[in-house]
Formats: sequence, structure tokens, C-alpha cells
Amino acid sequence: MLTDSQNGQVTDDTLVGHMEPFYDEYRAYGRISEHQGKRKGSVAVPCHDFLSIPASHETTLEKDFGVSKWDRSAMESTLSPSQQQPFRAPVKDLVEAVDDVPASSRKLSGILRDLRELCRMGVYPMDVCAHKYRGCRLVDFSVAWTPHFMFRIRPRWQADGLYKRLDLVYFDAMVEELGVSTTVKATPNQEYNKKLRPKKR
Repeated sequence: MLTDSQNGQVTDDTLVGHMEPFYDEYRAYGRISEHQGKRKGSVAVPCHDFLSIPASHETTLEKDFGVSKWDRSAMESTLSPSQQQPFRAPVKDLVEAVDDVPASSRKLSGILRDLRELCRMGVYPMDVCAHKYRGCRLVDFSVAWTPHFMFRIRPRWQADGLYKRLDLVYFDAMVEELGVSTTVKATPNQEYNKKLRPKKR
């Protein structure tokens, strides 16, 4: 929730742009690309480009690929295809991994290392959980903050002390939910972290 004065600091375009999964992914991978350059390896499943397909092609996609859920608002669904937003998506590596769920200390250590690196880059996934990993690499940045207007309008103590460390709290929650016996921890104060954890996803 934003106060009236905070609402005045955020334009409608900014608000919409930070609530749209496509733009969240776009900003996140843009920042990752800037920081990683030609460095070998990646802190996330590589993204090669982004595509945009007109709504008029959705019937073909439904028929050929079985896509049936477009997450359109009720209002937009009443519009003609030429007036609807295009289908947009990132193009990423296909990872066919048997061990998608990180269930060992070695794998969890690597995931935590990559997560800390993402935070150093200024990419905050904001939803770290096992089903968003493939081959022990993060594949989903649809709610990532990179950067985010909340960092600008909230007090510094809140931005740095809460929002920017939530992913580390989520990491520890993920480890606990997986039931892995490990000493790998992202944050030292487990009791405090329990107060910050999101509702079970």
C-alpha cells in the first residue's frame, strides 16, 4: 500500500510497467546481461531474446501447441484481436533436468551463490522457490524488482533492510520446505525470518 504522497511519486505508466511480468523479465535479463558480459556461465537460465506475437495468431498457437490460457482481463477479452495486446515472452534455453528440485547441500550452495550475485547486480527475484528452478538455475523473473520504484519511495532502512533481503529469507524458507538436512543458510536470524516469510505458495 502506498500513501497519498507516495502515489504522487509514481506515474501510472511506471506502476503498470512494474506489474507486467514481461517487463519484469526484460529488465532482469537486461541487468544480468550488462553485468555478466562474456563471462562463462550464468547465474540464471540464459535468455536470448524476446518475442511478440499478434493476438490474431492466438488461434494458431492454441491449435498447434495447445496454449489455452492467455491471462487477459475481462475487458480486453471483449476487444477484437487487432485491439488486444500481443503475446509476449522471453526466449530462453530449454533445460530438461531430472533434478529440478535442489535437494543437496552442494546444489543449494551453488543456488545461494548465484542468488547473492543476482542481488549484487541489483536483480531481486522476489519469489525464490523450488519450482522456479531448472537444473539448479533460476528460470523465472516474472515478479523481479530490477530496479523498482519501491526502492525510491520507501525509507532507505525499509528498502535495504527488508525488500533487498527478502530473497535470502525466501531461500531459507525453500530449504526448510524441501526438508534438506544442510548447514547452508542465507540469513543468520531464523526466528526473525519466520516473521518475514510469505504465505505458503
